[in-house]
Amino acid sequence: MRVATFLLAQTTTFPPVTTTQEPPGLIDIAIIVLAFLLALGIAVFVLYLLYDALRAIPPEYRSMEPGQVWLMLIPLFNLVWVFFVTQRIPESYQRFFNSRGRYDVGDAGKSLGLWYAICTVCSIIPCLGFFTALAGLVLLILFLVKITGLKAQVPQLLSMPVLAAPNPYPYAVTGGFPVGAPPPPPPPVTPPPPPPQG
Repeated sequence: MRVATFLLAQTTTFPPVTTTQEPPGLIDIAIIVLAFLLALGIAVFVLYLLYDALRAIPPEYRSMEPGQVWLMLIPLFNLVWVFFVTQRIPESYQRFFNSRGRYDVGDAGKSLGLWYAICTVCSIIPCLGFFTALAGLVLLILFLVKITGLKAQVPQLLSMPVLAAPNPYPYAVTGGFPVGAPPPPPPPVTPPPPPPQG
């Protein structure tokens, strides 16, 4: 019986096994292109929201120009620039609200922006990237809700009087002198008191 099975197996022909894969079809390429365009469209929409939010603040209170937000479209550079964008937009809102006597905005979303930037950078790490990308998406939504909520209050605050002038050097060290600023004049010299007589 074994010999018969062995002989049958030798005489039976099987189709050859091919190990080559077919090149991606037109449908596969179209799906990839559409997914890329969808992701790019979402990124442009988010950047427009940030650009518009920064543009709503008067120029003297901005920590960066609105057009600099679009630098986030540069691949790899955006992994660094995300930290600047997500910190300077809340700083600008905080400075503007504080100048109108509104100190109830807290950090204006600065901590949300920092954690979003950290999750964005960590999303390129294999195995960990999926989870940090999900956390980053949630943080991005919370950050955008916070910033657009603050933006909605700007027209009302523009009619209020300015209580504090904006700091022209927002990144200067407290007590130090900004680069290019002249030092304060020295204190006046007073003559020593005359010696006591007697």
